[in-house]
Amino acid sequence: MDSLTERRSPSDPGPGGRAELARALARRLEGALPPALEGLGTPLERADWLVVDVETTGLGRACEITEIGALRMRGTQVVDEFEELVRPSAPIPPFIEKMTGITTDMVAGADPVQAVYPRFAAWAGAGAPGRVLVAHNADFDMGFLARASRACSMPWRTPPSVDTLSLARLALPRPVVANHRLGTVARYFRTATAPGHRALGDARATGEVLCGLAGLAAEAGFGHVEDLVAVCRWYATRRP
Repeated sequence: MDSLTERRSPSDPGPGGRAELARALARRLEGALPPALEGLGTPLERADWLVVDVETTGLGRACEITEIGALRMRGTQVVDEFEELVRPSAPIPPFIEKMTGITTDMVAGADPVQAVYPRFAAWAGAGAPGRVLVAHNADFDMGFLARASRACSMPWRTPPSVDTLSLARLALPRPVVANHRLGTVARYFRTATAPGHRALGDARATGEVLCGLAGLAAEAGFGHVEDLVAVCRWYATRRP
């Protein structure tokens, strides 16, 4: 597979602009890491990432997965990809069909989540030591994956995670970007893949966004996987 840094052509605010973004990020993250973590951990170039996106029938807890897309990455290198439609127990609402392009007819021949999720979990290597889940608004995706796991009577252990939405809010404050939706942040980094509410495409865009944000974080002094995990946890405790 290829390297996302080779395909990505990020916006370049110029040496001064990028350096200022990194300095501002360092200031915002002062005190974010426990002292025991500083300078320790897995360098970002050796990271074992599992980048995930799910498409669903809606936002509520009673809604269901319609598609799972994911990448396994080593640093910036894509190692493997996963993509599979999922047949929900009820028709997909028309406004969701319009938004995602995934229709009830498209998933009619797909397997239900009880068949798809175990295949995904086996592919993903759930629980692999050092593997970190990445998603844009990670709580949303992990919530649906956790419910799918329970529907399959499989154990769910919340994995260490990096939320690119949280990192984008920290690293790219307004007016650097107008908002922090995946499409907006992807345009800022000029990702090769434009997100469009299909799971694998959005996962690819998230992987490219991760590379851009991780580069800024490293310049700000947060150059380890554990740094990014800790920063996302720290940010989650400080949001209103």
